[in-house]
Amino acid sequence: GFRKMIVYNGRIYVSAGLGVLGLGTSFFLMSSEDGVNWERENDGPRDGINPRAMAVYEDILYVGVEADSSANATTIEVNFWSYDGATWTQLPDVPFANSGGVGELYVHDDKLWIGIIEDASRGSAFGLYTYDGISFDDTIAPELTNYTAWDGIQYDLGAIGSNNFGVGTMISYNGRLWIGIVNINNGFSVLATDDSGGEWELVTANGLGDTANAYPWQMLVFEGRLLLGTYNMGSLAVFFGGSFALGSLLDGRGTGELWTLSLEEEKKFESIKLPAGWGNANWGIRTMKTCFNGARMCIGSASNPYWPELRRQRLIPLRGAGTEIWSVEEIPNDFKVFESWP
Repeated sequence: GFRKMIVYNGRIYVSAGLGVLGLGTSFFLMSSEDGVNWERENDGPRDGINPRAMAVYEDILYVGVEADSSANATTIEVNFWSYDGATWTQLPDVPFANSGGVGELYVHDDKLWIGIIEDASRGSAFGLYTYDGISFDDTIAPELTNYTAWDGIQYDLGAIGSNNFGVGTMISYNGRLWIGIVNINNGFSVLATDDSGGEWELVTANGLGDTANAYPWQMLVFEGRLLLGTYNMGSLAVFFGGSFALGSLLDGRGTGELWTLSLEEEKKFESIKLPAGWGNANWGIRTMKTCFNGARMCIGSASNPYWPELRRQRLIPLRGAGTEIWSVEEIPNDFKVFESWP
């Protein structure tokens, strides 16, 4: 599917890929000045499943690629590219070349932060690097050790390290960097730098109390509030070898969840009810953006390609579901579905 869209030097860049190991033939990066006429960036990133992450840092566009580790792959090294508006350059000797790929790129504290999928140097757990335009630094990565989360429970990130396998999202909020870590077995983790920007604090390591919450898919700051949209395993748990999560399917959690950091209680996330018309074929909040000059928040869903056949406890292809885009003026408030773009 489509991975990222970003504007750079008056052009919009769109990345996409099939996203299935060994079948990444749809890998592409394209750009356009008007959103109508598109050109492939043939001199840019290649050799992987998809160009998953993009960010602009110091007037340079950076693109990180997810590696293809299948037997059909021509290379399994992670590609990391820069573009100055004229020339694409593959950065040599990146320290995460043998990882599973770049999961996210984000600019914070005058540095480019690089979230890694399956960092080989950390036992296939998530990795985190910074880049200042000259050199990489991995000393800022959270240690895989014991932390006490906001729920008061102590978690050993080393013990569940390989399950916390990739950085899915990053955002700056109240001077801190917040990172969301994908975990399909135990529920996602979220960590944040402390007020000094040094040590890390564990927010959750169990998907905010729901271990079926696998992805912290997107974070957004809107109206001064931090929001987090999730992908909940729900109906697809059996597809990944987990239990058949009928409960989370029937109560709607299998379609994703929306959370916000509480303004009244310290160290607490609160759930926001999704709109009544939120499709039961959605499988998560894939993206969130401010729109209409910052007046509204928009959320976009990913569509579930499978649906459970309850009698046989198996998944069957789901056709004609489609994705959805909703918007809201205030948090929380009623959501409005986009029937057409203005």
